[in-house]
Amino acid sequence: MTTLSIDLQAFNEKLQRIEQLLASGELKPAAEQLNELARTAPQHPAIYMLGMRLGEAAGNGEAALKSARRAVQCAPGWPVAVVELAACLARQNKMADALTEAKRAVDLGPNDLSVLRRAIDVANHGRESGIALPWVRKASALAPTDPMLQRMLARALADTGAPDEAITVLDEAIKLENAPIELLAERMTIHFNAGHEADAKRDSARLLELQPDNESFRFWRDKTHGNVPTTQPRAMVEGLFDNYAPTFDMHLVRGLQYDTPKKVAEWIKEHYPTLELNILDLGCGTGLLGVFLGPIKGAMIGVDLSEKMIEQAARHNLYHRFHQVSLVDALENTPPSLYHVITANDVLVYVGDLSSVIPNAWRVLRADGNFIFTCETAPEDGPDLVLGDKLRYQHKASAIEAMCREAGFDKVEIEYMTLRMDNGAPIEGFRVVAHKAASGRRHGRRKAAAA
Repeated sequence: MTTLSIDLQAFNEKLQRIEQLLASGELKPAAEQLNELARTAPQHPAIYMLGMRLGEAAGNGEAALKSARRAVQCAPGWPVAVVELAACLARQNKMADALTEAKRAVDLGPNDLSVLRRAIDVANHGRESGIALPWVRKASALAPTDPMLQRMLARALADTGAPDEAITVLDEAIKLENAPIELLAERMTIHFNAGHEADAKRDSARLLELQPDNESFRFWRDKTHGNVPTTQPRAMVEGLFDNYAPTFDMHLVRGLQYDTPKKVAEWIKEHYPTLELNILDLGCGTGLLGVFLGPIKGAMIGVDLSEKMIEQAARHNLYHRFHQVSLVDALENTPPSLYHVITANDVLVYVGDLSSVIPNAWRVLRADGNFIFTCETAPEDGPDLVLGDKLRYQHKASAIEAMCREAGFDKVEIEYMTLRMDNGAPIEGFRVVAHKAASGRRHGRRKAAAA
C-alpha cells in the first residue's frame, strides 16, 4: 500500500466521521473536525461540500452557499460539486442561478445519472417542468427499468402538455416487474386531468381493489364516479403541501397574486390595534399571517398537516407553538373560549365538509371573538358543496352563512373577492367574518329552538 493510498484512506475516514456527526446533529464537533481537515487539504472540494451541509444544518444559509461556491472553485469541472451548488441555491429559492448551475452540471456530466437526478430535483423545486423534461428523458433512457424515473418522465410530459405520451410511458412502466402502485395512481391522475373519464374511472377502481383501505384511492374512486367526497384525505393534503412548501411563498404570493393573509392581518390590526389577543391560525402554511401581522402581545398558534410547511413557518419566530394535525382535530380537541380570533386562509378548500368546523370554532372562540375564513364560491343555484376539477372544494355562500348562524354566531359578514389567479384566470371566492356575541351566548336557530 502506498503512502498516498494510506493518506487518502485516512482522509476519507475523517470525512465519514464528520458526516456521522452531522447526521446526529453534533454540529460543534463536526465544525471543529472539518476545520482541522481543511487545514491539511485546503483545496479538496469534498471538505467544502460538507461545509455546505454544516451551514444548512446550523441555519446559516450564507455560510452554506459560500462553502458550495468554494467547492466549485476547487473543482470547476466536477459536475457533482456544480450540481450541489445548484441544489443549495434552489433551497434558498435563488432559482435563476440554481437553474444556470444545474444546466452547467448536466453539460459537464451528461451521462452521470446521479447528476441528472439532482438537476431534475432542482428544476422540479422551481416548478420548471419544461427545463426538467430533457434531463428526465436522458435519465430514464439511462435507467429504463427504474419505475420512479419513468413516473417522473410521465409527470414532466403531462405538465408540459403531452398527456398522451405520458400515458404511453406509464403503460410500459406498469408492465415492469414489481412495478409500484404509484405508477397506476399517476396514470389515473393524468387520465383525469386530460379529461379521459372512462380511463380514470377504470384506474381508480383498480387502485381501490389493490388497496381497499387506502383513503386517497377511495377519494379518487368517488370523484371519478361522479360522487362528492366529503373531505380530502390527510395523506393527499400533507403530500401536496410538503412538496409545495419550499416555493410556496414565491409561487403563491408573487405568481398567483395571493394576498389573503395580508388582508386578514390588516383586519386584525384594525380591530385589535394593541395586538393583545390570542390567535389560532388554521392551515398556517409557511406563516404568512404571522409575517404580515408581526409580533403580538398574546399567543399565536399555528396548525397545519404539513411538516415542511411548519418548518418554514417556524423560521419567522413569530408563532408560539405549532400542531401538526388536521384543523378538524385541532378544533375538536381544543378547550372552549381560548382565542380572540381564529383564521382559516385558503385552507377550507381542502377540508370540504364544515359541519364540525364551524360549530367548534364558535366553541373555541372567546366571547366577542371572530372566526375569519375564506372559501371558493360555488354557484347559488347548485349544491352546497362542490369538488372542482382542481380538487379544491367550493362552498355556497348562503349555505355557509346558514351554518354560521346555526352554530350560534350573531353576526356573519360575507365579502366576495378574487382569492388568487390560476393559469391567468381569477379564482373567485368570499371571506367570512363570523362574530361570537359579547355575552358568549348562542344566537340563531339553536337558541330559538331551546327557547
